[in-house]
Amino acid sequence: MSWVIGDRVYPVNMKQERKQADREILSLALPAAGAGLTALLHTWIDTFWVGRMPDGAVGVASIGVSSFTVWIYGSLGSLLIAGLTGVVGRYTGAGKGDSASYSASQGLRGAFWLAGICAAAGYFLAPLFFSLAGAEPSVFEKGVAYVRIYWGGGFPIMVGYAATGIFRGYGDTRTPFILGLVGLGLNAVLDPLFIFGFGPVPAMGVGGAALATVICLAASTGLMLMVLLRRRLVVSSRP
Repeated sequence: MSWVIGDRVYPVNMKQERKQADREILSLALPAAGAGLTALLHTWIDTFWVGRMPDGAVGVASIGVSSFTVWIYGSLGSLLIAGLTGVVGRYTGAGKGDSASYSASQGLRGAFWLAGICAAAGYFLAPLFFSLAGAEPSVFEKGVAYVRIYWGGGFPIMVGYAATGIFRGYGDTRTPFILGLVGLGLNAVLDPLFIFGFGPVPAMGVGGAALATVICLAASTGLMLMVLLRRRLVVSSRP
């Protein structure tokens, strides 16, 4: 096989070409997989610190049931990731940068609407989740608090899913992964602060773990939005 450029013919080594393609695929796939693991690690960090509470066994049980609702929330967020990756990627591949950036802005707006619906659903359905699981009263109380805070404060989380999809549409999986690690490191610090309290910060127990996670994911989302705006990858004006 060979490439023809102008009036010159350049031979192409198929083996080298295949290796190059494999490297490009891995460079996209590994950060994307790492981002999924980062989301799981937030729950692990919450479980680690909650387990060190005086009633740690009850707290861990409530986190265990709550984690299923977190996965449901993540599944809804994956709709944004898949949709925006496809739409933004299609326009980018077609050389329509203005359409790609406008579609990205519409996706962010849609994320706010979806987050609002999820906030209402989480508040009213949280008791139902734990009733169906047959949770004891102590587990019920702590778990409902976790779910209501996570779902109710999930606006930055849902927008973060949308921002991740936009980056992937532009062929960048590394930036959301790196910024996600920033939020993960912050969560490891804020979790014990909000769970056990310190100084003016009261001890909030399991609910504090949810609040810390929401704040840290909001920080990651804020950084992603700053990068998108700085690169002008999100533009609200219709092309």
